[in-house]
Amino acid sequence: MAGRLRAAGHAVTTPDLTGMGTGAGVARPDPPPDLARWADDVVVAAGAVAGSRADSAGVVLVGHSQGGVPVAAAAPELARRGLLAGLALLDAAVPGPGERAVDLTPGMTAGTPLPPPDTWLDPTPLGDDAGLDPATRRWADERLCATPLRPSLDAIRSPLPEVPTRWAFCTGTPAGYPSATTRARLAAAGVPFTLLDSGHDAPLSAPDAVTDWLTGGASSTRGD
Repeated sequence: MAGRLRAAGHAVTTPDLTGMGTGAGVARPDPPPDLARWADDVVVAAGAVAGSRADSAGVVLVGHSQGGVPVAAAAPELARRGLLAGLALLDAAVPGPGERAVDLTPGMTAGTPLPPPDTWLDPTPLGDDAGLDPATRRWADERLCATPLRPSLDAIRSPLPEVPTRWAFCTGTPAGYPSATTRARLAAAGVPFTLLDSGHDAPLSAPDAVTDWLTGGASSTRGD
C-alpha cells in the first residue's frame, strides 16, 4: 500500500504503535501502553509528516480494523492543531465518545467477563478465508505480534472532528468483527460508504482497490 501511494506522489508513513511491530528490537512495555499512548504515537508521527512538507495542508489519517481506535483518539488533537486534512477509515472499529473498543464487539454486554487489563493477546494466524495467496499469507503470519488489551478498554473522549471522512467496508468480513457495528451505525444514519469486494485484510488481498479508494477513485455508495 505504501509503495503504491508513494508512486502516486503521496508522502506516507506507517508507524508502529508502542509495543507493536516485529523483530528483536521491539520490547513489550510493562505496563502495557494505554489508548492515550497510542493516540500520542499517531499525533507525533502525523505531526512529523506535516512538518516535513512546506506545502502541507495537513495529513489524512488512515485507520484499518483496530487502527480506527487510535485514529479516533488522535484525530481531535490533530484537528485542534490544524494538522488534520481528513480521515479514511477502512473496515474500522470506531467507538463514539465514552465508548471503548470492546463495546463494539457484536454480542458484548455490560457483564461480559474480560481478561485483566494488562493482558497481551496472542495473534491468530490468518486462515484460509483471508483471501490471500500462500506466499502473502506466510509473509503476514511471520509479522504478527501480540496486542495489548488495555487500549481497547479505554474510552474515546471526543467525537470525530468535522473533516472530510471516507468510509469503506469489506464484503467478506465476518459478522462478529467490531467493524460490523460501525458499519451498521453508519447505514442507520444514512452515511455513505464504499463496499470493497474483499476480505477484511484488504490492504493485502486487494491493494489496488484500496489504493483507488484512498485516492478518490472509488465513489461512496450508501450501504446497508
